[in-house]
Amino acid sequence: MTRVVLVLMMCMAASGPAPLAQTAVCDDAAVMSLRGKWVADSAPRPPNVTVEQYQQTAKRADAAHLLLLEAYPELAGMQEGC
Repeated sequence: MTRVVLVLMMCMAASGPAPLAQTAVCDDAAVMSLRGKWVADSAPRPPNVTVEQYQQTAKRADAAHLLLLEAYPELAGMQEGC
């Protein structure tokens, strides 16, 4: 999951600012009622990132993942969907 988030952030940064379309109500109560989950990563490495850069970024993201998992073991409100 951490690599998916990393790739998503890289894609968003490369595409520039764009307005996000929102069709559903997305307030604090709606977000915190979601049950989160960790998903396996299957995204390829971006072509403009070296293997060393990708491995270092993935290692840091994995460390952040462990800290987040310690802080929020239930992951309430951590899954996208609203």
